[in-house]
Amino acid sequence: MLEAGDWDLLFMRGRRAEEKYKEAYRFFDANPEVTAAISALAYPGLPVVLPVFLPAPNSREKLEIAADEQVNYFGYFDVSFAIGKNGKARRVNFLGQGGEVTRDMKLRLGDYLKNLVFRPRYKNGEY
Repeated sequence: MLEAGDWDLLFMRGRRAEEKYKEAYRFFDANPEVTAAISALAYPGLPVVLPVFLPAPNSREKLEIAADEQVNYFGYFDVSFAIGKNGKARRVNFLGQGGEVTRDMKLRLGDYLKNLVFRPRYKNGEY
């Protein structure tokens, strides 16, 4: 049900996507036993990058890096952002950083986040 909304959101059918998401969450509200079994899918702790049927652009799966393979990093950024009804990142804020990161890396991360599409999040029946 969520993936039907994802499909419409990806293809710029925002109103249809919103209705499909609302229908899915009404179903979850009406069937708490189902929701308990799939709570990680319905209410994930981290934002879901769309499309879900492809690996995220920066994932180990996409880059063909084994789950147990050591990865070396230059550094990190702590980032917060909101997700709009259209699935786009808004109000990207850089909260901190560490390691050997550059201004260009920061700019690229900001652009990367703004170009992704996320599944809108629901909390208490609201976007």
